[in-house]
Amino acid sequence: WHYCKYAISESSKECFESSWANNPIVLGRISFILTLAAPPPNTDEGVVVLELFQVSSERDPVFGMPVLMRRDGEKTYLIVPLKNLKFKFNVQHDCTTAKCTASGVRKRKQERQDSEVTENFIEHQPLDRYFINMHAFHNAHLIRATLPRSLTVPLPIVDDRKAFHSELASQLRATATVKKASKEAAAGTRKRKRGEGNTAGQPKAKQARKKKAAAPQSGTRLVI
Repeated sequence: WHYCKYAISESSKECFESSWANNPIVLGRISFILTLAAPPPNTDEGVVVLELFQVSSERDPVFGMPVLMRRDGEKTYLIVPLKNLKFKFNVQHDCTTAKCTASGVRKRKQERQDSEVTENFIEHQPLDRYFINMHAFHNAHLIRATLPRSLTVPLPIVDDRKAFHSELASQLRATATVKKASKEAAAGTRKRKRGEGNTAGQPKAKQARKKKAAAPQSGTRLVI
């Protein structure tokens, strides 16, 4: 047998080692991709070794996504022919339950070289509990067709949608009323200040107009 770099699934996508994929019966993580050293002509005798995981019947209470766990907490494997590899899907580690933290430190890559700048990264704890990422767009229709409807149906945020909208509208109207009153009060204050400024400047303005009227206009001739 020879080790392979990747395999092509039925959905025409490249599946690498550590990719999550499925065959018609099970879901799992690819451990090895193998092919015969001297395969017969015009045949595809490659196989994929899947590390099996089972889908929980209940969603995660925090994220509402399907959960993947080991069967009975043990590592089990299944050898799958390449032709039975259906598609790959996105899976994320349950860092909340495992209490994973950004405790790792590594050098940041710049132009594919290690720089002097360091960055923190998440170090995953050894808890084999994962989420199927239902927010991913890649092969979303295939994973929904594979899983039970109870694990993929959208969950409403509230039970009574109409009452929830009415409550939000009421809060918005109250906020708008307060903002309008505040703007009107500010506008009244500015107008009052402008009025006081004009009143204080009236005597000087009258004197300036009188002086202008008494002064001879340009181009006017005085007749004696």
